[in-house]
Amino acid sequence: MKYAAMLAIAALTLGIGTMSAQACDPFANKGAVPTRLPASLLARNNAHAPARHSIVGLWHVVHTDSSGNFLFEGFDLWHSDGTEEEMANLPPATGPVCFGVWTQNGKTIELLTHVAFTYDLNNNFTGTINLTEANKMSKDGNSFSGTFDLKQYDADGNLVGEATGTSAADRLD
Repeated sequence: MKYAAMLAIAALTLGIGTMSAQACDPFANKGAVPTRLPASLLARNNAHAPARHSIVGLWHVVHTDSSGNFLFEGFDLWHSDGTEEEMANLPPATGPVCFGVWTQNGKTIELLTHVAFTYDLNNNFTGTINLTEANKMSKDGNSFSGTFDLKQYDADGNLVGEATGTSAADRLD
């Protein structure tokens, strides 16, 4: 059971330590891990996406570990009230829905905390993750990039893993 729980946690972060992203993801179809959405869905190709300098809106985000390995992608929705939601492109059993709070000062965005529950393949609760980010908006407001720190906790609240890396996002709305 502990092995299954650790696999679920590893699959969620896909890259703790020196393992490659695909080696940590027992769910992935090897060689078929997407790294970007089709360009037709991105804001820079959407004539209806106005330039704006607030992070408020819908984004496609790609997270990579500190070695540059793909971790996961997701849709990230930032709300004007300072809350945020991300739906990660991960198996439902791992609990891929996260919620957070953020602040913005000019083009700098701080994701203060971003939390999610984690589960094993039998849908048993295995713990939580807490992600923080520091991002910077592009000049046209249709992309952002930055760094993240992701901490994993077991069901008793003990720190069991950590990953750092970068995030890059393109506006979808």
